[in-house]
Amino acid sequence: ALMVCYTYFVPVVFLSLFFAIFAKRFAQKEKIFAMAFEELRVFLIPSVFGLYFSFGNLGELSSKSDGGIATDGGCYADLFSNFLWLVPIALLGLFICFKKKKPILISMTFFNLLFTGILFYFAMQKKVSPYYYFKEYSLLWLLAFLLFFVGTLSLTKESVVVAVALLLLPIGCFEISKMEGRISGVNERFVNVPAGAFCNIYLFNYDFYRLTIPMLDTTQECFGVVNSQYSDGECFAIGDEASAAWFEAVTGEEDSIVYGDAEDVKRKVESGNYDYVCVFSSELANESEEYLKGVGNVVFLNDTAYIVEIAK
Repeated sequence: ALMVCYTYFVPVVFLSLFFAIFAKRFAQKEKIFAMAFEELRVFLIPSVFGLYFSFGNLGELSSKSDGGIATDGGCYADLFSNFLWLVPIALLGLFICFKKKKPILISMTFFNLLFTGILFYFAMQKKVSPYYYFKEYSLLWLLAFLLFFVGTLSLTKESVVVAVALLLLPIGCFEISKMEGRISGVNERFVNVPAGAFCNIYLFNYDFYRLTIPMLDTTQECFGVVNSQYSDGECFAIGDEASAAWFEAVTGEEDSIVYGDAEDVKRKVESGNYDYVCVFSSELANESEEYLKGVGNVVFLNDTAYIVEIAK
């Protein structure tokens, strides 16, 4: 599932699990043959079938495929503020993991740090985009959060004050070293949020959901019409990301156009694979409106959507 859905995360996850299993078996003083058999039992089938089914995904990451991982995209980008304050207590949590011999957390942290460091190096060479860098970096942030809680559980009442002071130390170090300026000088997208803006992600999420327009009654009405009257034919949608995603989820249809231009719409309509097109308010829909209303009859219309029955 991991290889088919998102091949990009495979190296860290597989290597981490491989060495965690090895460390556990080695601690139990198992023979080399038994350890090798265990590793094969865990990794052989997923690796063989995963590579077979996800070969296309590997191609997408290649630099020969439209830029590969140098291609940028839309994502939440924050290099410091959600991460640095976790570091002191997370390091304590990592020390406890070594002490209590928790190989999976140790190996996951090590390989995530290694992989993220390699990506950062190439990102500073502009061979890896911020989009692909922050995908891996977000996993490191989650691991730091987990280690932070492991460390917090070990704190005594006397050490809490010291811990709070330590939380501020990394921020001060980065401010003094002017690291933010150096990094943003290479690529400004890496420092969208300053290190002192603690826990920015929660404010970002709050604003995002507060400003997101809810699904309108008229949009729901259109979904109901598709389900009740036009479920006998093939239908696709044109709209923004939200309306297209809701369309697929509510109607069970599996196709929609969010990005592209009028030519993409024309090709899909003229492919002969569809009986209806459900159109929601969007820039692409406005651009294609005259063409869409000319390819068949408008069988449903309200303030936010319309359905066209494509003439055969």
